[in-house]
Amino acid sequence: MGMKAPSRCPACKSTHIEYKGTDEKGQQKWQCRECGNKFVYKAA
Repeated sequence: MGMKAPSRCPACKSTHIEYKGTDEKGQQKWQCRECGNKFVYKAA
C-alpha cells in the first residue's frame, strides 16, 4: 500500500501542494503552496 496524494487543492484546484505529515487520526495533512489552504486527505 503506497501513499496516494490528493491531486489538487480543494480550495483553488492548484496542483502545487505539499505534504505536512499526519494528524492523530492518521489522516495525511497537506498545504497548498498557491493559496495557503491547509487540508486533510483520507486515502480511500
